Amino acid sequence: MTSRKKPTPPASRRDARLFLGFAAALAVMACLIAFTVADGLMHGAINSMTRFGPKTLYTLAEDARMYRFTLIWHSVIAGALLILAGVSFQVSRALAPDRKP
Repeated sequence: MTSRKKPTPPASRRDARLFLGFAAALAVMACLIAFTVADGLMHGAINSMTRFGPKTLYTLAEDARMYRFTLIWHSVIAGALLILAGVSFQVSRALAPDRKP
């Protein structure tokens, strides 16, 4: 017996909106992390992003190495999220059905 593959349905407007919403959520998260970096640069102190345990405050005066590392790490994460948002936006544009005037 051979199994038949069901044909893939064409992309719908719903799929395009899903990817557009995903891109918007990623962009908002990236902007919030970028705001954390900007705030850390202005005040000379930044919090670590931990999922468990107490958050650690790194200051430029007390722990310059970890302060700089945390700023760079936050910037890398924000950049990666922005890249993913751009890719998701492009996918949403590719999935969107052509509109005829």
